[in-house]
Amino acid sequence: MNTFGAAHGRFVAGSWQRNAFRQTVSPSKHPPETAMQASIPAWVPALLLGLVILGYRQSLPRTVKPAKLIGVAMAMFVLSLWGVVSAFGMEPLGLLAWAAGYAASLTLGAQYFASRGLSAEGTLVRVPGSWVPMALLIAIFGAKFVLGFAASTHAPVLHHLGFITAMSAVLGALSGGFGARALAVQRYAAAVAAA
Repeated sequence: MNTFGAAHGRFVAGSWQRNAFRQTVSPSKHPPETAMQASIPAWVPALLLGLVILGYRQSLPRTVKPAKLIGVAMAMFVLSLWGVVSAFGMEPLGLLAWAAGYAASLTLGAQYFASRGLSAEGTLVRVPGSWVPMALLIAIFGAKFVLGFAASTHAPVLHHLGFITAMSAVLGALSGGFGARALAVQRYAAAVAAA
């Protein structure tokens, strides 16, 4: 009886192990998540969709208060700087690269980012539609996505000075694009008011 019980136990255990092996080896109906998919929060695609909608709205002509664009530029300034500090800490080289990127965009890049064809409508300014804000928003999203993914996977590249410098400069330059656009509208409104 003991021999039969032991043989039966080995058979059942062996059968269970083979079935377990088949279940882990056989292809699943749903492929396993990759490391990238597993580390992307569910809200990220919704944010991207929101940015695309916002960027599309910027591609249409609209009337704005100059102060509103200054507020948007300041928000992008703070968010961009916060992104650099949260990713790299108070790394002096990163902060310097961010400031250089922002300043370059605000001064040298104004001819590329600033709106053209502005017209006054009372105290408001009519801004022609442009795809530049869409490009800036998507580029900032892409840079922040790369930083977030690198942080979530504990990528060693986060500690390389070259990566810190490049990403900081890119985030500074992109947020400076919003500053250049706001500054151009503010200058136009001031010139119209002075005339």
